[in-house]
Amino acid sequence: MRLCCSEELTRILSYAREEALRTGHRAMGADHVVLGILRHAGNRACTLLRDLDIDPAEFKLELDSLLFRDSPLQYHDPVVPHISLERMMSLAGYEALRCGSGCVSAIHLLLAASRDSSCCSTGLLYSRGLDYDILRFEAESRGLLRPESREVQEIGRDEIEKTFGAVSDRLLSLYGTEGSNVKYLS
Repeated sequence: MRLCCSEELTRILSYAREEALRTGHRAMGADHVVLGILRHAGNRACTLLRDLDIDPAEFKLELDSLLFRDSPLQYHDPVVPHISLERMMSLAGYEALRCGSGCVSAIHLLLAASRDSSCCSTGLLYSRGLDYDILRFEAESRGLLRPESREVQEIGRDEIEKTFGAVSDRLLSLYGTEGSNVKYLS
């Protein structure tokens, strides 16, 4: 499988790293990615949430309250991937392929998170009457799962490591060990 990495995905994962540190976690998990999605705001996942009468800012505050620890970490502190992030990325890749896209986007990440019952964000979605099947149906009926066509260009391992830090090895182990297996949408 080839991972097509959009600027949106890069930004969300970068935000997720910052969210892990801000909430006091040394391991970046699926819930931090959801916080990254909500922080990015201008994506299809947030569009879907708003369409379903969920305010992304309010949802973020609620998720924050569940994840926040008393001592935030410094930006330069190392962050390692949590197993929930690996599961999420695998499921998001599956969702992208299932939708006919080789590129993982925010909507695929949200669908992947909604499948993981160990995520706090999944519990918050359930409390609002939403689960994977409902989210997928609503996203599909609104045309939010259609692939976006953009120019694809290759990036190397150095760029991946610069962007994702410690998480890069885990991502590359999931999607291939060479930088040439990772594509970047500009």
